[in-house]
Amino acid sequence: GGGGGCGGGGGGGAGPLLTARFSPSLSLQPPPPTPGLLSSLPSLLLPARIPCVGMQEHPGEKEPEQVKALLSATRNGDVGSVHRLLMAGVSTSVCSMGEGLTPLYVAAQENREEVVSTLLTARADVNFAADNLARPLHAAAYSGCANVARMLIAARADVNAYMDQGVTPLHAAARCGHAGVVQILLDSRAGIDLRKSNGSTALHVASRRGHLEVASVLLAARANVDAQQGVGATPLYVAAQEGQLEVATQLVAAGASV
Repeated sequence: GGGGGCGGGGGGGAGPLLTARFSPSLSLQPPPPTPGLLSSLPSLLLPARIPCVGMQEHPGEKEPEQVKALLSATRNGDVGSVHRLLMAGVSTSVCSMGEGLTPLYVAAQENREEVVSTLLTARADVNFAADNLARPLHAAAYSGCANVARMLIAARADVNAYMDQGVTPLHAAARCGHAGVVQILLDSRAGIDLRKSNGSTALHVASRRGHLEVASVLLAARANVDAQQGVGATPLYVAAQEGQLEVATQLVAAGASV
């Protein structure tokens, strides 16, 4: 699907709630919310949906055969067929039915570097949004496709683009434990403390899932260790809540308020 799924993500599942043995001063009650936080969230920054080329809006409409062929060739990494279909006049802005995924999105999701290069050469829109507003860079971030992420950024992908729920590519990479992609995004000036619609920063996301290496990269780049979600929860709070002892210890060592 368009966005949300991790390809080859690292570990870090939820564990039991940490007890006071971790730190006598660690409270699992979140602090009061930061005033005005909700008014600063990105819901008003989401772009309008751009319609796909040559697609019908009617439910049950069949996907044109050439569209199917291009998306299939893209998914399978069949560069020759992709090139042939583009030369035959199939637009790079065609979309899958139901989700609105372009060939470039699919190629990024499947880590098809040659296909990505072919589509970019054909001037595919690097910032075309799927139905859930996910961009190809979100797909590369979720799937951990570092080289594809570099290619998309070089083609001027928006490193701070929001999809549904205010998720940026940095949130996506942090969620799935892809520290290499996180570093690439930070090197490309991704906003390190941008918030999802629930107030989470990338450090919250990594902390909740126990992604130690991602948290290390974010902390080294000076992520706000005490950033608060809409309910006032800090990265340390969510790490403790999910039983992520290693990350919680790391956050305390980085100066997190306990």
